[in-house]
Amino acid sequence: MRSAGLEFVEGIFNAIPVIPISLPIMRVFGEVDAGLRAKGKALPTSDLLIGSTALYRDDDVVTGNVRHFDKIPGLKVRRVPHGSG
Repeated sequence: MRSAGLEFVEGIFNAIPVIPISLPIMRVFGEVDAGLRAKGKALPTSDLLIGSTALYRDDDVVTGNVRHFDKIPGLKVRRVPHGSG
C-alpha cells in the first residue's frame, strides 16, 4: 500500500519533466552568479540552478516565494498565492 505522500510526489514527477543540468545551463548559471555576486546579491545554488535552467529554456518560474527569483535579470517569475493548491 502506497502512502498519500508518495503518491503526491510521484504525481509531481509524472506531471513535471525532470530537466538534466547541462553545460549550456551551467554557462548561464556562471554568468548569472557572477553578475549577482558583483552586485552583492548572491543566491543559494538551488534557486540559481532553477532560475538558470528556466532562463536557458525560456520558461517561467512559478513560485509562492519570489524573493530570490526576482533578483535574476530576465527571468520570468509568476507568483502563486500562498494557500492555493
